[in-house]
Amino acid sequence: MMSNDAAPGIQQELKQIAQATFELSEKIDTLTDGIRDMREGIVDLKETIAAGFERTSLKLDRLADLTTNGFQDVKEESRRQNETARMQAESVSRLIAMIEAKERDPSERR
Repeated sequence: MMSNDAAPGIQQELKQIAQATFELSEKIDTLTDGIRDMREGIVDLKETIAAGFERTSLKLDRLADLTTNGFQDVKEESRRQNETARMQAESVSRLIAMIEAKERDPSERR
């Protein structure tokens, strides 16, 4: 059995252990809160990055569409201008041929 003289020392040690355990529990709670806050921050950051990627992806898709549509528009306009230039060249060639024919054959002059 224990002597009564040892009891106050043991009680003091138990109080110190209890206090240390309480302080450790508070530190663990603080760390847990910090980890939870960090996790929430990481989730927010992930969502922000995902949203940024989504916006960037949409902008790139729009740019690709504009580029493709713009290229198609330029291609179509170039085709129309080429067709117009070809028709004008044919008309000028026919006109020159008619003028040359009239210069060679004075009977065609009116």
